[in-house]
Amino acid sequence: MLETLACEDEVTRARFPEIAVEQCLRAMVVALPDGTTATGIDALPHVVARLRGWSCLAPLLRLKTVRVFLRPVYWLLAQSRRRVRCDCVGA
Repeated sequence: MLETLACEDEVTRARFPEIAVEQCLRAMVVALPDGTTATGIDALPHVVARLRGWSCLAPLLRLKTVRVFLRPVYWLLAQSRRRVRCDCVGA
């Protein structure tokens, strides 16, 4: 199961107090069933593994060499997400 939660939501803060809001705002954070977390590009295989029709890509995304190439792409997307989020505040 994959559940998306807002970083600053009170319910999220109560369920996952170990995840700092600042960390969550910088990159996606996945809380795994075993209690560990994965952040940014390292979280991507965990997300993709839970998406119907896309889970076959998860093993590929676990390869460090693939993540090395995807890291700059993820960084650009994360920067865009932050700009869009900031532009929408107060609108």
